[in-house]
Amino acid sequence: MMCESLSLVSGQEPQWKVFGHLKEGRTHFGTALIGQGKVLVIGGFTQQKGLQSERLRGVVSSSCEIIDILAHQIIAAPSTIVPHSGSVVLTMKDSNIVVVSGLTTDSTTTPICEMYDRKRNNWRVLGSLILGRHAHSASFLNTEEIIVVGGRARYNYAAVIAEAEIFNIRTGKSRLVEDFPGKSTEGVALESRIFSPQNPLFLSGRTGGGLSHHIPNLYCFDMLTSHWICRAELPEALSATGVQRLSDGRYILVGGIKSGHYYINKNLNLSPNIYIENPQGFSRIGMLSKPRFRCRVEQWSNDIILVIGGNDEKLVSQNSTVWFDLQSRQSIEGPLMNNERGEFSSVSFSTFNHQGQLLGTRILAIGGIDAQWHSLSSVEILETTNPQLLEIPNSEIASQRLKQILTSPVVIATLAIFIFVLIVVLLYLLYQVLVIRRQSKFSYQINVVEGQKR
Repeated sequence: MMCESLSLVSGQEPQWKVFGHLKEGRTHFGTALIGQGKVLVIGGFTQQKGLQSERLRGVVSSSCEIIDILAHQIIAAPSTIVPHSGSVVLTMKDSNIVVVSGLTTDSTTTPICEMYDRKRNNWRVLGSLILGRHAHSASFLNTEEIIVVGGRARYNYAAVIAEAEIFNIRTGKSRLVEDFPGKSTEGVALESRIFSPQNPLFLSGRTGGGLSHHIPNLYCFDMLTSHWICRAELPEALSATGVQRLSDGRYILVGGIKSGHYYINKNLNLSPNIYIENPQGFSRIGMLSKPRFRCRVEQWSNDIILVIGGNDEKLVSQNSTVWFDLQSRQSIEGPLMNNERGEFSSVSFSTFNHQGQLLGTRILAIGGIDAQWHSLSSVEILETTNPQLLEIPNSEIASQRLKQILTSPVVIATLAIFIFVLIVVLLYLLYQVLVIRRQSKFSYQINVVEGQKR
């Protein structure tokens, strides 16, 4: 089967194609799935003027668009009530979409939280946070309450804050709670099903600017005591790491900026490591061939993920992708995108048959910033309905799996036992041959003696 799969996929790796273009180039925007094969693209920086004094400049938009993969079109959607960029986008239990705060111009934040009603196809204001913020993290605590953590308050690139608050989507009111254990920006909220199924986890990110401290701890907010609890610690402190929850419920963390010195020889200090969730926390399972941060991670099949784009140690956007095989735990270079992409978004769609078997996968890479810090309007797609390419999209994956099988302790031990048994059998046969020859010689000698007596 392995050799058959290898021959089938050889030279047939799926390739990125341009699906279409947004009406406007966007970065720092939000995305959400709103139906089978439909993606809602929300706000962000449009008419982006690049990086000035290490700060993004441009127009923060309220416009929205819908990418419809099945209809193969990109259409306008209702605009948000106020512009949002650098916000948090959450999906409610009823599949409606909530946008939490963010920048409303390239200099100021908005405290407003809005909801997109899928059935009515419109936006309405839910209420306001106490502190408008961007580059924050947030997660649902229950069906009504969202806990919002850290970020930068009131204006673009302000000082990082530790303030946390709980926003109620039903009442539209927010209340401050105990500060997060450290100042936090570019943190990650994880709605864990494996390690912390009762409370969302917050990976803190970094406490300030380029030379700031990173906190490796994973915290959750205890509603009974209204205090933050440290649940675990990552092997290394990271920010701007790629995150994805796999179909089996486990989270996977890829790359990111390492704690400690932010620059090494004028380059960012990046992590190449890949971590996966387990009942005790997170453990390292592999590494990228080339480290990156702010990359995107999508699941291709049950055993394979794709790491997409992001920035290298010199802040340059990348068009490279990496397959990571959860079976062999090896990274293999993937197909190049048509554009370099940083600060972009991605989504994936899987199709199944009536028996729940995976039939096909589509991955979209949307907007972002190219290597020259220009906003991108293009949308690229990587897709297949070939069962062999779903299982093994790159022939090198098959080679790595075969190598892993041949070098596994079980195979080596089995082979050693087989060789030992073979040697014993051969020695035994040799011994039997010698015995037979000896007996034959002895019989011959007896016959000769008896012949002489006659």
